Amino acid sequence: NGDKEAVDTILTDPTIQAVSFVGSSDIAQYVYATGAANGKRVQAMGGAKNHAIIMPDAD
Repeated sequence: NGDKEAVDTILTDPTIQAVSFVGSSDIAQYVYATGAANGKRVQAMGGAKNHAIIMPDAD
């Protein structure tokens, strides 16, 4: 949650290895493209609603 400058700082910081985003499809595409271009693992859910992450050790 933040402005473009804050988001770009996160997406280009070499010490941050991965990012996750939930929001509009247009911004999700931007986050994915920019993060991936900077060598990050990116999870970008555009237009997502009621999202969840199931971990491998879920029972």
